[in-house]
Amino acid sequence: MLPFTPRFCSSLTETGRRPDEGEDEGKPRRGQTSSTTKFLRNKSEGGKEREALFDLAETQEVEYFAELKIDGFAVALIYENGLFIIGATRGDGKVGEDVTQNLKTIESIPLKLELKGNVLDKKIKDNLKKVIKKGKIEIRGEVYMERADFEKLNKELEKKEEKIYANPRNLAAGSIRQLNPKLAGSRPLKFLAYTEE
Repeated sequence: MLPFTPRFCSSLTETGRRPDEGEDEGKPRRGQTSSTTKFLRNKSEGGKEREALFDLAETQEVEYFAELKIDGFAVALIYENGLFIIGATRGDGKVGEDVTQNLKTIESIPLKLELKGNVLDKKIKDNLKKVIKKGKIEIRGEVYMERADFEKLNKELEKKEEKIYANPRNLAAGSIRQLNPKLAGSRPLKFLAYTEE
């Protein structure tokens, strides 16, 4: 299982905010901490994996795996029996806002999980089918907006003499946290999943 590693730009002392009065709270199965907090925790616990990397001889080969960092808004999606039942923000790291209705407007978030493509190992395939049909799955990832879409939307807002946004992440976060699913659905938001709990 991969660790939950959302945004690095969270402050070290505040991982989010409590929901406003009247907003529902979303409760992921396990708290969502910022990657900065997770890094500091690993370092304070000895960080043995990190130290081992620096102890390698100069002639030793090391393989790395890297992927692009999406600068988005961290959310958790909870599926039960294959159906999307709740979506929550990271909130304060323990309890987030319930933003299910807004997340349902994002085309890249399936409302129903289905097994597609070829899974070579029959045992894995059977297990996945079983979990999807009878289990509860929490998927974490980032809601984001591509730079070109952000710039286009900001130009449209500027023409209407409306508030423009500082960056795509703020626009994505604002679109998800506001209370109008029609507004969220009108924005070109995308979702990238990176871990399952």
